[in-house]
Amino acid sequence: MKRIVFVFVLFGVVLSAASARTFAVPTAQQVSSSLPWYFPEGIITTQDPLKQRIEYERYFIATEPCLQGTGLQALIVDKDSIRIKTNIKSTSSITDPNANMEIVLDDYRKIGGQVRVTTFCGQRLISEQQSNVVAADMIATATQAADIAFEKHKDVQSGAIKSLARQFGESVDDLKKRLGEKDPISGITFSDLYRIPKDMKRSDFFPRELHLGYTPTAPGILGLALLNTGLVYYNPQARILDFLMGAPVILAHEFIHTNSNLQKFPFADGFNAELYASLPMLAPEDKVNFFFHGYPVAWRQIAWVFFGFDFTRVRKEIFRLELAGNLTIDEEKYRAYFQMLEQIKKEISDFSPLALEAYYSNQLWWSAFNERLRDPDIVFKMMMALNYDPTLLGGRENTMKWYSVNKPLVDEISKSALASLDTSSAGDPNETVRIPVFALRLYQSMFAERERKNIEKYYAKNPGALRAIRASKFEDAFLLLKKIGETGGVQ
Repeated sequence: MKRIVFVFVLFGVVLSAASARTFAVPTAQQVSSSLPWYFPEGIITTQDPLKQRIEYERYFIATEPCLQGTGLQALIVDKDSIRIKTNIKSTSSITDPNANMEIVLDDYRKIGGQVRVTTFCGQRLISEQQSNVVAADMIATATQAADIAFEKHKDVQSGAIKSLARQFGESVDDLKKRLGEKDPISGITFSDLYRIPKDMKRSDFFPRELHLGYTPTAPGILGLALLNTGLVYYNPQARILDFLMGAPVILAHEFIHTNSNLQKFPFADGFNAELYASLPMLAPEDKVNFFFHGYPVAWRQIAWVFFGFDFTRVRKEIFRLELAGNLTIDEEKYRAYFQMLEQIKKEISDFSPLALEAYYSNQLWWSAFNERLRDPDIVFKMMMALNYDPTLLGGRENTMKWYSVNKPLVDEISKSALASLDTSSAGDPNETVRIPVFALRLYQSMFAERERKNIEKYYAKNPGALRAIRASKFEDAFLLLKKIGETGGVQ
């Protein structure tokens, strides 16, 4: 789970691989219940919060040398990797929106009647049956992960339309009639202008290619999704940890990333794509990530402000002593606090649809607002503030009493803080109409300096041609700008 970028080089390498080698695999039900060979001996699955945390760390230690690497190696995806064609429909990518999911066992090679597997600590031969177990486990896990991700997002489109209708003060039916009409200024439909998601399908969460493999130049990564492509990498270590939690939380996170209906390059730069993909971490099965992982930090802030759960104080209470990396834990307090966290997680999970509906009702506006406030998580915080009262000052009653007395001061400080973020110039109209930073970064990274000069020179001479760019889809606009950058004009 990593900040996702569109990696053109890796994408090209994967697509250049020769024709797939089909490897017949029975369904998950037909395979014995034995776990894949790479699982460490003695592995368990548990819902006890303390035991899950302890085992989580132990499995990291047990599998790190063989499954993560040092960051110095590089591997080549080639035609000999075992590839399993499935009949599971994948509509997640823009490159091939009507594909069937394919499982790729990157470092598995069929040699005679056996399969050779390479890891970072050695190489071994396994039986074809053992390889079948690995593939069937991947298919079963992917199916469960897609179900989790779909369940969290199946109503996003209808919710976004309801949210937009409320903003306009219209009925949902009236707004639906207008969404297909074209905006007279841009020439694109109102649905596209507000970037209302398409009707969500379960197939939107299945990747086009699901690789069981490593990311050797980025050690420590458990999963990786390449936006727009429908490609997902799933480290065997991640599969082990998902088994421990009893739900494929890590893989469901990557499947949300890979759904181009939700997270699409370049628009994912306008919000915290990692937080939005972390809804599976709120599942009751996951007793680790909400407290310890970096992605839900905004939700931890929300838990502190609105539920009074002080993570800093709790850490000090449950971790009593550290002896050169060996932690002594107050087990009673650990279990008590994590039981409280389950209630908080459920509360945040239950209100998260409101945040999703608001964001997906007007994605470009929220991207600009996120940048204005320099907070890519603001929609979650705002929706929470609209539905809950803060509790920081010794509970809700004391906090709201203080707020009612000091509201004028709070409003004045808030306005002052907001004004301090305004870096635009009031005298120069070219300065006040600012291009979002993420759009500038995108423009500078996608076009060489010579191309940018040609583009800027062309539109300085032909300002009216900008309308064609504004009315185009991103993919069409990119191709047009690329042609202008290369030739200095259009033919």
